[in-house]
Amino acid sequence: MDGIKEIWESLPPWVWSKIMIITGLIVIFLSLNYAAISSRRKRNK
Repeated sequence: MDGIKEIWESLPPWVWSKIMIITGLIVIFLSLNYAAISSRRKRNK
């Protein structure tokens, strides 16, 4: 865990903001995909 903390502290803040934005976009994309798939399944029944 110490190695991870060193990497964490050595990275500049903009790297973390980019990672957070990318992660957020992926989560939104996956949740939209999941909603579309589940609504499609309901229509098929």
